Amino acid sequence: MLLEARDVEVTYPRQDAPALRDFDLQVDERAAIGIVGESGSGKTTLGRALIGALAPTKGEVLVRGKPWSEVGRRDPLRRSVQMIFQDPYSSLNPHLTARQTVGEVIRHWHRVGRHAASRRAADLLADVGLPAAAIDRRPGRLSGGQCQRVGIARALACEPQVLVADEPTSSLDVSVQAQILNLLRSLRETHRLALVIISHDLGVVRYLTDSAVVMYAGEAVERGPTDVLFARPKHPYTRKLLDAIPGQTSAGAAQPPSAAPLAAQPRETHAGRK
Repeated sequence: MLLEARDVEVTYPRQDAPALRDFDLQVDERAAIGIVGESGSGKTTLGRALIGALAPTKGEVLVRGKPWSEVGRRDPLRRSVQMIFQDPYSSLNPHLTARQTVGEVIRHWHRVGRHAASRRAADLLADVGLPAAAIDRRPGRLSGGQCQRVGIARALACEPQVLVADEPTSSLDVSVQAQILNLLRSLRETHRLALVIISHDLGVVRYLTDSAVVMYAGEAVERGPTDVLFARPKHPYTRKLLDAIPGQTSAGAAQPPSAAPLAAQPRETHAGRK
């Protein structure tokens, strides 16, 4: 098992209710799993816990069977799970060029010289579709889509086994969103990656994933194969989210409706899923 969350709960200081509770997830090799729900459902909290950036209040997240709490900063396991962030601008150092951003990661993890790291960085940036003319530009001179490509290349520089993508297209122009989604889909195959896609957009989840988890108020209320979940949703909240997509075919960033009346509904699990 590449990555596993066991009975994870997260409660932030000065908050009475947990932001995430009783959450379980298993990420196998080359899996593609969607985590979907409206703002405040606990998706981003889950993403931070999955990459080891946030310690659970209860339960544990394990990478290759080892709890994050036991993984040191230089442990190779640390680089096996990487995040693609929602805001491509704020996630990059504004003082470093694209080549330097990726090259620093290569030097840190692979212990190679500056010139070798620079060449490898250029190759990775080309792999994610950054134009050669943009490789030596800083983030302020790149478009949002180009910055996101740099962020993806930086993650790939770690040679990860799992990519956790937190709303990877929500801050991008509609014309660029499809390009980034196609890139992620292609990279999953060429780099033999597992993907965890965190999104409020069911169209994104439908396009990129094989299975999905629907979250409400910090809990998983429904999970199962993506195609089954879209065709035969069991939970009222899932149906609400699907109803927000015109024709249930759009990959646009439609905002899911409020699900306040659904708080007391039970969880649902499709056959064959835990």
